[in-house]
Amino acid sequence: MKRVPRSPETAPLLPRRVIDVGEDSSDIVQLNDFGVSPPKAHYICLSHRWKRSNPLTTTNVTISTRLSGIDWKDLSPTLQDAVHLARGFNIRYLWIDSLCILQDSTTDWELESAKMGIYYSKCWLTIAAGLDDPESGLFGRRHPEGDGIGYYRLKIALPNAQLGDTQAEASIYFTGLDESGWDNRSASLLFTRGWTLQEEALSPRILSFLPRETSLRIDDVVYYESGNYQTALKGGYLNANSPSAPSWTAIVEDYSKRQLQEKKTSFQHCLD
Repeated sequence: MKRVPRSPETAPLLPRRVIDVGEDSSDIVQLNDFGVSPPKAHYICLSHRWKRSNPLTTTNVTISTRLSGIDWKDLSPTLQDAVHLARGFNIRYLWIDSLCILQDSTTDWELESAKMGIYYSKCWLTIAAGLDDPESGLFGRRHPEGDGIGYYRLKIALPNAQLGDTQAEASIYFTGLDESGWDNRSASLLFTRGWTLQEEALSPRILSFLPRETSLRIDDVVYYESGNYQTALKGGYLNANSPSAPSWTAIVEDYSKRQLQEKKTSFQHCLD
C-alpha cells in the first residue's frame, strides 16, 4: 500500500464528523463537523474496542472542546497509532465511532449509526485493532505461540546484553507459508462483537492487527505478514461486495454467534 494523493476527484463524500489528523509534526488532532454538506475526501475508519474505563468520547458537553482540538496525550495508544497510519498513508481524515458520534444523544446515534454502512463501504481503508488489550495500541504484544500454530522461535540477545541476562533477550518468530493464513480473526475478541460484522463485510480494504499476525484484505484476497495469501472467504473474512460473497444465511449465522452489548446493536443494522 502506498501514500494516497489528496485529490478529491475520485474521493467519496466524508462522513458528517471526522477527525482531522493534521500534519506529521502536530501534537493536536481536531474533530470536524461538516453538518449536512461534507466535502469529498478519502478517509480511514477505525474498528476498535473501547478502553475499559474513561474512554475518550464526544458528547453534547465535550463537542466544543473536540472541535477546538484534542491533545495527543489524551488519545489512547490505539488512537495514536491510527493517526500515525493515516498520516503515513497521506489520508487526512479518520472516522472513529467514539469521537464522531455524540454518545449521549439517542437522536444523533440513530442518525449516524444508520449511515455506518455507507461510511465503511466508502472509506479508503478500515483499520481493525484486534489485539487482546484494547489499550495496547495496534503494535502491542502478540501471542504467536498459541493454539499449536507452527511457529519457530529464535532467541537473540539484544545489543550490549550481559551473559545470562534473560531480560535482555528478544524473540523472532517464523512460520512456514503452509502454516499461516488460517482464520486468524477467531483469536481476536474484536471479531466476536456484533457491530464489527458490517465493518469487515463492507470495507473495500481492512488492515487487521490481530493476536498472531497482521493481515490485509483487499477486495477478495487476504495477505498475511508471513507472505501467504488466500481468498477472503477461506480466510474467514466477509466481503459483501465480492462476486463470491457468502450467502445471506451464512451472514446471519455469523452475526448470530456474536456478542451484543447494547440493545441498540440490533439486527436491523445488518439488514440496512
